[in-house]
Amino acid sequence: MTIKKQFEEFRKEFMGKYYKPIKTMPEDYVYVVEDMKIIGLAVINIVNSLTKKALVIEDFIIDKEHRNQGYGTELMGEIIGMAKRKKVDCIEVTIKKTNKQAIALYKKFRFKDRDNISYRLWLSE
Repeated sequence: MTIKKQFEEFRKEFMGKYYKPIKTMPEDYVYVVEDMKIIGLAVINIVNSLTKKALVIEDFIIDKEHRNQGYGTELMGEIIGMAKRKKVDCIEVTIKKTNKQAIALYKKFRFKDRDNISYRLWLSE
């Protein structure tokens, strides 16, 4: 099975469990692969605003069996490298306050808490 096919199956399984289906696809996916299997991925999008060009991490997922083994660090390193190559000004991500593992990872890479409130309007509801 190709990496692309594995990713599509992984995404369908994960998205089906945790998220509503999305109609449009973001710009890029970044993968972590071990033994030809996708064990982690990030969905990212480049956003240009009046004041900045940002790489936005929409989803950051490491398979539960592979967490705390350095794969999140590897994936974030790839994302930061991509951001530098694309000459973005910053990387942005929104996470739940209760996600201590994710917070620790982002702090490790010197992300700063912007003290924002995030809202979402589901148009399908």
